[in-house]
Amino acid sequence: MKIVTVISYPRSGSTLLLQALDSYNITALLEIYHTNPLVAVKHLARDQSLLSTTDFIENYSREAATKNPVALINAIAQIKPESGALMFKIFPGHLPDQGITQIISRSDMVLIHTRNRLHSFISDLIATRLGSWTRTRTDTHFVDFQPDSFIFYSRRIHNFSTSVVEMAIEQDTYCILQLREVDTTIRSPIIDSRDSCNNIGLQRYRSQHFRLAAKEARQSPFGFPKND
Repeated sequence: MKIVTVISYPRSGSTLLLQALDSYNITALLEIYHTNPLVAVKHLARDQSLLSTTDFIENYSREAATKNPVALINAIAQIKPESGALMFKIFPGHLPDQGITQIISRSDMVLIHTRNRLHSFISDLIATRLGSWTRTRTDTHFVDFQPDSFIFYSRRIHNFSTSVVEMAIEQDTYCILQLREVDTTIRSPIIDSRDSCNNIGLQRYRSQHFRLAAKEARQSPFGFPKND
């Protein structure tokens, strides 16, 4: 089983990405390292094989997942050896740096999924106010925009993404940068996803460590055949 770690952040479209892979031979989970153990268990329990395995869900603990995050991956791999790959996502704050380093070392691929940060920031504010994140439309709602809050938010994502890229390069783990484009008239290095690619230092690593294989991914993600 190949391990594919998705590095992203809330309201970026990462859930939609994983859901789109359900028709392939991929175990696509969500935030299995969420800081709230109830959320993490909920995402693990979406998979019927994991849910039906005796004591797997009951024995999950945030402390154990944080202390030894690779053990959770190995346990899932043992339960689902027939699956071509395991995918899950990690957001800023889910794990300490040491834990993320362990995950990157265990991974066959790191997928950094990003979109226009301003859209994600505003969408997250609205979703938080509504108390709902999954399948929640936020395009008809409004918020009071606070520039300082957005700058803090963007820098946090910037630092998180940069650290993960450096970890992946150090561990010699294959990486893909997935840009989810959003129509916008705003063009700023801190806002636009295409410019932020250069902004966080990914450009200088792209030729050696990144493969922007969008067409191939749409045809057969990560080389795994589509289920009939």
